[in-house]
Amino acid sequence: MFEDMLGDMEAQSRALKEKLAEISLSASAGGGLVQITGNAARDITAIKISPELLQPSEAEALEELLIVAFNQLVQQASAAEAKAGEDMMRDMLPGFGDLFG
Repeated sequence: MFEDMLGDMEAQSRALKEKLAEISLSASAGGGLVQITGNAARDITAIKISPELLQPSEAEALEELLIVAFNQLVQQASAAEAKAGEDMMRDMLPGFGDLFG
C-alpha cells in the first residue's frame, strides 16, 4: 500500500517537473537592456544583452542588471511552481480544494 502511494507521489513529482518545464517565463532589467527567458523549472533558456552593455566600462552595470533579471525570473518560477503544486494537490485530494484558497 505504501509502495503504491510512494510510486504515485514519485509519478506526480515527475509530472509536476514536466509541467513546470513547459511554463515559459521572461524577465528584464534596465528597461529591457537585459532580458532573460526560462521556465518554471528554473532552467534558463536564453539571455539577451543590449550591445551597449557589452563595453568594458559597463561591466558592473551589466552584472547588476543580470542579477535583477535572474531574481525576477526565479520569483516568477517560484510562484508558478506553487500554483502547479496546489493544482496537483487539488487533483490528488478531490473535495479539499478549499484548503488552497
